[in-house]
Amino acid sequence: QSALTSLCEAGEAKNSEAWWAAEAKLSNLILEMAKNQRIAVTIHKLNNQWYRVRMGFLALNGRMERAENEYTEIVASILNQQPDKAGQLMSEHLDHISKELANLLANMVLPFVEEGV
Repeated sequence: QSALTSLCEAGEAKNSEAWWAAEAKLSNLILEMAKNQRIAVTIHKLNNQWYRVRMGFLALNGRMERAENEYTEIVASILNQQPDKAGQLMSEHLDHISKELANLLANMVLPFVEEGV
């Protein structure tokens, strides 16, 4: 709960750096509880590789607020001992990130790449 509170407080303050630090802490706690080392390593590697994109991504179209709402539901499910619901919500959260990141790349990065990908 305290990790979620830190995330929400950083969001209210519009402090992107503090929000990402709180999001990393919360994500790591959730991944630790899930005991899925493979996905934890994958997410850690991805997060390290796309730091600059994340900062821009966070500023777009209310992503911070949507993520806070998603995490609030995930944490509530965990605290209410509803692992299936928490897993489904986490899957939806990751799907939202994937779709929004693909949209960001398609509309804000690829148009400026001369040779394509």
